[in-house]
Parts: sequence; structure tokens; C-alpha cells
Amino acid sequence: MNDAIDTTDVNKVVAAIFAADMCSAKEKKYENYIAEYEAFLSLLEARDVRSKEAAALSHVDSFTQMGR
Repeated sequence: MNDAIDTTDVNKVVAAIFAADMCSAKEKKYENYIAEYEAFLSLLEARDVRSKEAAALSHVDSFTQMGR
């Protein structure tokens, strides 16, 4: 059994929380939620890619997310 947490799933949950917060804080319409979600998800995925690239270049383990 693999106990590792998939960072993709974590990113999706975090993006959904941020998008819901942004849409409620700005009184945005429901249709804008998807755009906010996709924007946050893109930022989180880009962060993971940069972190993995930096770890590969430095040959040092770096913190990405949830121990990955």
C-alpha cells in the first residue's frame, strides 16, 4: 500500500479553497470560480515544477510539498 500523498490532488484541493475564498471575497459570480480555480492550480503546479528542477540541479533534496 502506498501511503504517499499525490501532490496533484493536494494542489486541486488547495486551488479549490483559494478560488472559493476569492470568489466569495470579491462577490464574483459562479462562472468566475472555474477561472480562479484554474489560475491557482497553474500557479501551484508551476511551483512544484520549479522546485523539482532546483532539486535536480543542486542534487539536494528540497521541500516541495507533503514530503515529495
